[in-house]
Amino acid sequence: MSTVTEEIVTLKVVRCTGTPAERGRQQGEELRSLIELGVGNWLEEIGARHGIDPDAYIAEFLSKTAYRASIERWSPELLFEVHGIAAGSGQSVERMLVYSMLDEEWRYSKTRSAAEAPGCTAVGVRAENGRPTLIGQTMDIPSLHDGTQVVVIHEEEGAPTQAVFTAAGMICLMGVNSAGVGVVVNNLGMLPSARTGMPVTFIERKLLDTFSAEEAGYGLQAMEHAIGQHYLIGDPSHLVSFEADAARVIGGAEDRRVISHTNHPLYDAPTKPELETIYAASNTRARFDCMTMLAEAASTLGDIETALTDTSAPISRSVLNGHMTFGAMAAELSSPPVVRFAPGPPHERSFVEVVVPAGGEVQIREKAPQASA
Repeated sequence: MSTVTEEIVTLKVVRCTGTPAERGRQQGEELRSLIELGVGNWLEEIGARHGIDPDAYIAEFLSKTAYRASIERWSPELLFEVHGIAAGSGQSVERMLVYSMLDEEWRYSKTRSAAEAPGCTAVGVRAENGRPTLIGQTMDIPSLHDGTQVVVIHEEEGAPTQAVFTAAGMICLMGVNSAGVGVVVNNLGMLPSARTGMPVTFIERKLLDTFSAEEAGYGLQAMEHAIGQHYLIGDPSHLVSFEADAARVIGGAEDRRVISHTNHPLYDAPTKPELETIYAASNTRARFDCMTMLAEAASTLGDIETALTDTSAPISRSVLNGHMTFGAMAAELSSPPVVRFAPGPPHERSFVEVVVPAGGEVQIREKAPQASA
């Protein structure tokens, strides 16, 4: 005999409404303790890595890059949100701004070796037979952020409601919106970078402020990019894939039913033998092959979830050498979407469904495991 066991939902969901500054302040106030935890760990790591005062390093980073100017140009509303987060959490604006520049700070520091960057695995399945597009990802980042996983719901008049999975205080890591647009990413650190252009997390939020994958794709190609990154963008009936860097944006995989992507370029990829050492260290080719195989016959949201829990490649990774799978997302891009987030490695921590109606109340539901009596 089997019974259903209720579990306490461990993923914090924060609902924010109003202007960007107001929504930022709401995040800062509601998530103050988690932001203090995550930012504190991050500052400690910066001090240990560079042997200097963390705030001095942050000031140097901002003075030697033009990312803030790019944000002011392309997404000033997100800069207002960062100011709000800082005010609500009691942190400095400079700290919170750079905290959201995860990939850019890694690149700037020149300490992000291949062995320290296991990377992310993304997958999308095109709409077919009346079923909308499916999309998913594991997000691998330093384990110092563990314990700060949150979903922030952004509601603003005239814009789609956004459900953003992130570390408390960061602008975004991945997400969906009420129009059924979903965005997931993979770092491509071997591609050209610059000290100007838009940081990745800010680009993601701009893409989630659109009503279709086509609109998001146009926006992505119009912006200047700071570093190499893959963007997989879907809506109920479309799925598009772009590799962007400081020099160009290239689309690909238009003819594929399933699009898998990890941390090596696939479209007009550079042919440099030395890159294979980096690829081997991050296990990117093995993860790509594994996800491609696992998703080949995928047709349900459950199939995407199952693929994301793989531990053979591994796609889902426990804490190791200071990195981990910080979280995972699986979404059916209907309008509104059906989206589930795992607050950590999905083979260890349950997916939580976040229901985001197009103008209604936000709900959370944790999948209840089956327990034998």
